[in-house]
Amino acid sequence: MCTLELPSNHKINSFMSTRKEELDLLIDYIKDASRERVVVDLSAKVSSLSADISCRMVLGKKYMEKEFDEKGFKPVIHEGMRLAASFNLGDYIPPIAPLDLQGLTKRMKAVGKVFDDFFEKIIDEHIQFKDENRTKDFVDVMLDFLGSEETKYRIGRDNIKAIILDMLVGSMDTSATAIEWTLSELIKHPRFIPERFAGSNIDVRGRDFQLLPFGSGRRGCPGMHLGLTMVRQIVAQLVHCFDWELPNNMLPEELDMTEAFGLATPRANHLCATPTYRLHL
Repeated sequence: MCTLELPSNHKINSFMSTRKEELDLLIDYIKDASRERVVVDLSAKVSSLSADISCRMVLGKKYMEKEFDEKGFKPVIHEGMRLAASFNLGDYIPPIAPLDLQGLTKRMKAVGKVFDDFFEKIIDEHIQFKDENRTKDFVDVMLDFLGSEETKYRIGRDNIKAIILDMLVGSMDTSATAIEWTLSELIKHPRFIPERFAGSNIDVRGRDFQLLPFGSGRRGCPGMHLGLTMVRQIVAQLVHCFDWELPNNMLPEELDMTEAFGLATPRANHLCATPTYRLHL
């Protein structure tokens, strides 16, 4: 169901206008920043853009921070991913797992409770304000199968909440991290040498073991097409519309490329740069 209803080519194309609207908002913000010569936190802006696009595709709309939790939507998502990637002594020494010496289980349960309450609210909203005239989001599709005995998909509310979490986490941080590292490499190494790819038949779709960003076979990532579409579109717009300079007269070779530990290996420090709009007519 997930593969057919959200990451399929047909469904991704149906959300083309959604992606364009959100990307246009980011481009307009950066254009204003370029006029004022203001430094832009690219890591934060790309992460926010990815989250907004994912929410509109999966949930049907963007949710304001205050609608989610006092900490905010994106911070709670990132906290959950940080806890999931943390080193847990109980995983390696099972007898001490019930003691929760690091407090990870307690914190994860607290985050899980926030998600559970929020997703219950989302499901109730979709049931209450169901509108046949609007484009169905992913939650609408799952609710069509809720409690149905006539389809091959028999799911309950717990299944729907788990799938929503998987789709949001899987689509938000991975694309944003890939984009910020791509921009980092382009800023640090501005010279493009396309001939290094000449004669190479290696692609990213899991047929070549030299490069497997999406896995391969039955364990391959079902969101590969969506991820490639978002990364290519966002990077292309940011590079096409703007020239980027590091702040405080920093040289490209001085850009810190330290990685942080996590599920998607983000940058340790946010990528910040000053834009110059290059499409003046």
